[in-house]
Amino acid sequence: MPGLRALLLGLTSLAVLVLCELPAAAEKRVALVVGNAAYKNYGQLTNPPQDAAAVAETLRRADFEVIEAIDLPRSDFERAMRGYFGRLDDADVSLVYYSGHAVQVGGRNFIVPIDAKIESELDLDFEAIDLDTIMKFMQARTKVRFLFLDACRNNPFAGKAFSTAEQQTRSVATRGLARIDAGVGTLIAFSTAPGDVALDGDQGAMSPFTAAFVKNALTPAIDIRQMLTAVRNDVVAATQGKQVPWENSSLVSDFFFVPKRTPPIVEEMHQVAVAPAGRVALGAAAPTQPEGGDLKVAIEAVPEQGKILFKGKPLATGDAIAAPDVPVLEFDAAGVATGTAAVLRYRVDDAWGNSKTALVVVTVTEGAAPAVAASGGAGTSNAVADWLERALASSQPVSAGIGPVPLFAALDGMPAEANALQIRVDGFPERGELWAGGRRLDTGETVAVADLAQVGYAAHAASGDDAKLDLALVDRNGASIRSLSTPLTIGLDPCDALAGEPLDLQGVAPGVAPNELDVAKAKPACVAAVLAHPQIPRFYFELGRVQLANRETAQGADLVKKAADLGYVRALTTYGMLLARGALGKADPDGANALLETGAAAGDPFALNELGQRLYFGRDIEQDKKRGLTMLLQSAEMGHTYAINALGAIFETGNGVEADPRRALGFYKQSVARNDIYGFNNMGNFLLDGKGGPPDYPQALELFLKAHKGGHPFAATNIGRMHYLGLGVKKDVPQAVLWYGLAAKRGDPYAANNLGYILLHGESGAPD
Repeated sequence: MPGLRALLLGLTSLAVLVLCELPAAAEKRVALVVGNAAYKNYGQLTNPPQDAAAVAETLRRADFEVIEAIDLPRSDFERAMRGYFGRLDDADVSLVYYSGHAVQVGGRNFIVPIDAKIESELDLDFEAIDLDTIMKFMQARTKVRFLFLDACRNNPFAGKAFSTAEQQTRSVATRGLARIDAGVGTLIAFSTAPGDVALDGDQGAMSPFTAAFVKNALTPAIDIRQMLTAVRNDVVAATQGKQVPWENSSLVSDFFFVPKRTPPIVEEMHQVAVAPAGRVALGAAAPTQPEGGDLKVAIEAVPEQGKILFKGKPLATGDAIAAPDVPVLEFDAAGVATGTAAVLRYRVDDAWGNSKTALVVVTVTEGAAPAVAASGGAGTSNAVADWLERALASSQPVSAGIGPVPLFAALDGMPAEANALQIRVDGFPERGELWAGGRRLDTGETVAVADLAQVGYAAHAASGDDAKLDLALVDRNGASIRSLSTPLTIGLDPCDALAGEPLDLQGVAPGVAPNELDVAKAKPACVAAVLAHPQIPRFYFELGRVQLANRETAQGADLVKKAADLGYVRALTTYGMLLARGALGKADPDGANALLETGAAAGDPFALNELGQRLYFGRDIEQDKKRGLTMLLQSAEMGHTYAINALGAIFETGNGVEADPRRALGFYKQSVARNDIYGFNNMGNFLLDGKGGPPDYPQALELFLKAHKGGHPFAATNIGRMHYLGLGVKKDVPQAVLWYGLAAKRGDPYAANNLGYILLHGESGAPD
């Protein structure tokens, strides 16, 4: 595109400027909470959904962004896991909480999706999720990690022997879970001791461990290790010593689930005068907590003379009031001598353990001004509510993955009385965050009505359902005046929809394969996205993908490198593959390997597959079959079909491992289950050649046809071979010629060779 390089250079400084102007965010905490109970092939558990829901709500109150996964089959869990890994970008703290079935084999722990069917010794690779994979990527992307396992329920797999592709040795599944060594900055908590079994809890309740966790996690100002001691004590008491939680920690600093916040803002000394025998509102400023959350006000000492009144009734030492009521407290000077200084002392506590003390000094003075009655009332509040209801009713469009989008930028004509009221957040779509300036808002927190223009929603994924922001107008006492609602239309930027890449952890769209990119539509959409959002690396990468697909290699590579330089992981992988293949000139295998190492460490399934294959087969890198196999398995566990098919081929041919047709077939089936055209073709060949038993010609032909229809370049060759040799079909050389011709047009040299042989020998007519 003319001028694209100049556009890219011009946007560089703008991107840096925009990034610098973004508000400083608080510590980013991300959690994956899983509750599996509705097992299809094993006994259903009682309480994991309740456990997961309660933990998710607790973590949200502790400022975690929560990805909640309840009763998910394997494929859906893979998507949730990829979404979780993607949200760890720039995160400070990562946490996984799992409640459900798990199995220990050979000192490793596997969590079990609800559709798992673990029948043979080979099934763990295909049916369960290795916790080591999850921990690896948490360790690679965050400095502080927590893993909570309430997964030692009655084990339906105990005593059975299993073999994993990585170890290839039979091990017996044992009671409970295995100890996990925690890397620096990691804490791993088990609901019971290693090798022991935990209790599920009563019907409709939570498990003993989860109940204790929910009870203690939000205790202010205690470190997580102190909190877990309280959890252990509660579980031991609740189970009469039958269950003893255990943890393994290598934390190097304290961690508070209820984070320390700035103290509340309090008018520490306020003075007011009152006429003899008079009565006056104290008028001290209401305490506020700039980061939201409840405040409690306790009366520590009342004056020795006179009375402090609230709504006409006297207050005494030890009484509590709401923070908004401080300004309206009154002093009754009846019987107090002129010149007396009466002192009220009160303490303000916030939800995070901070306290401040304040004094109000009332001087009884001749000639003091009379009190002025407060203005406003129900009529004023209703008028403000009516205005807000109209102002907030319009649906607000929000694109996923572009940061906070202002929802109420124009609120012209707001009644002045609104400044005395607040807006409470009652709910917002879970796959996103609500912000007010640089402050992240949680459910139950409030903002001043005057600050509505600063409220923005950052969506992490498009929503196919109706989404809305639920709010409430509240008075100074926190009482609801009216519920309010703003519809949200959460979609994808056209660039993401047209040019996002599959399995991109930092992406927001399902993704489009390179051969399916519609360049004519995607190119202008992505140029517009880069112009509108120069601070977002993803759009540089997606525009680069479009340029590469359009064979504008130099421009596409520049854009991909730009995204890589800004920290976009898939761009690192893609640029590494360009270097490896010599697409930018002379191949640079060392540079490619370095980039792929970075991408693999960040958990990118494409990088894990590419580097895993290079290591396993010794392609432009020192061969390391063990490490390569581990990377391929990790990529496969995240649903990358290239790795799944590579593993199938490794075990089918016995390349570096003992040939194992059953395991190879298991991998091919996983690829077929994901509708992968290469899986269709590979499994078709496997069945056609009878690698795992007698040939299955009908199923092989069906798989080849699916692969061909999906665009596989060589599947038609296999169909031609079946017709040429009469494998499961009547021998039909003209049909073979047709299929070989289709494959040759797609670039298969074997099809071209076979077609040439037939034409040379005149097997379908006169020699040509």
